[in-house]
Amino acid sequence: MAGFEAQPLERPASRADRRVAIADTTIRDEHLLGADPRLLADRDLSEVWRSCALGVEQRIAVGRQLAALGVDVIEAGFVEQPGGTSTAAALAAEFAEEGPVVSAQIGAFAGEAALGAATEAVSKARRPRVHVHVSTADLVDEHGQFRRHPALLLDQAMGAIAALRAAVEDIEFSPPRTDLGAVGIAAAWTRAAIDAGVRTINLRYCTDGPEPDEFLALLAELRRLAAPPAGVVLSADIFAPDLSTEDAYVASTACAEAALAAGCGQVKCAFHGIAGTPGHAALEMVAFQLWLRRRLEESHLSTGIDTTRLLEASRVIAETKGVDLPPSQPLLGEDFTSPSLADFPTDPTERILTAAAVRIVLEGLGVSVPPWLDEFANPSTL
Repeated sequence: MAGFEAQPLERPASRADRRVAIADTTIRDEHLLGADPRLLADRDLSEVWRSCALGVEQRIAVGRQLAALGVDVIEAGFVEQPGGTSTAAALAAEFAEEGPVVSAQIGAFAGEAALGAATEAVSKARRPRVHVHVSTADLVDEHGQFRRHPALLLDQAMGAIAALRAAVEDIEFSPPRTDLGAVGIAAAWTRAAIDAGVRTINLRYCTDGPEPDEFLALLAELRRLAAPPAGVVLSADIFAPDLSTEDAYVASTACAEAALAAGCGQVKCAFHGIAGTPGHAALEMVAFQLWLRRRLEESHLSTGIDTTRLLEASRVIAETKGVDLPPSQPLLGEDFTSPSLADFPTDPTERILTAAAVRIVLEGLGVSVPPWLDEFANPSTL
């Protein structure tokens, strides 16, 4: 697999093709609690918690599906958490010759030993990455007081990045999660990380509504304050934890799509929205929607995702997680992969439009189109 070169941050001035990166967190988080609500119907909460634990071999099986699908980056795990280091090392070995970026995530203040473990874990990958994050809890205590002088905290984190870059060139950085009112803090950390050699900045954001306007305003203000140079890629990492579960799932996915359209070069997402925080953007929805809009000539964005593999990857991942769900359901909300005559409206015009839409969906998913569907889509049948 050829290496993917993320494209610059600047918003395109024209509708020229622009390739965006899909960074998948399914293996890293592997929780069901934040997933597509249709996955959790009639599930006992304790059962959902138990479903989180996967062995290394199971995670590698998921990783193979993601690589075959065309994911650009696999977030292998948090080094500080049990199994994170071993999973990252196993995936790095799996993709030592070719494959996606393998990324291990680590806190900026985790300490020298943990930082070294992160670089060692991904060292065998053909394309290794370490994702460094700073959380609000790293900066302030339970009373809202800075743990140390802000400048000292910033210097310590940048020192950690410098140490990591001595072993792994590709470093991604997540500044403290912020909103528009405190964007100056995120901008200061972003600028410092860029000066330290980071070329991927991941913006973690919690949306509280279905519209992406506030995040897009945050993105614009961060650009203005941090002034990232050409070649720096912004990554959108969207959650909607305060909305009802199904609304959150849809809102975060829509916000992620809007972020890409606004110039972000990477999006964080997971199959079926699997994440520790509810309302994470869903890989299958983001990838298929981007493919569909490009197919309809409504967008200039493209990904490396082979949408004809989505159903198979969905099936394998659902089985690995112990989820009993038709593989098409998380993609479309209902099973369009086996259309029947009863699904179509009786009005001839509506029938033609519906048949054309279903045909495009089936083509995108790599599903055989039944011969009678072409007859439905033929205007001469009016």
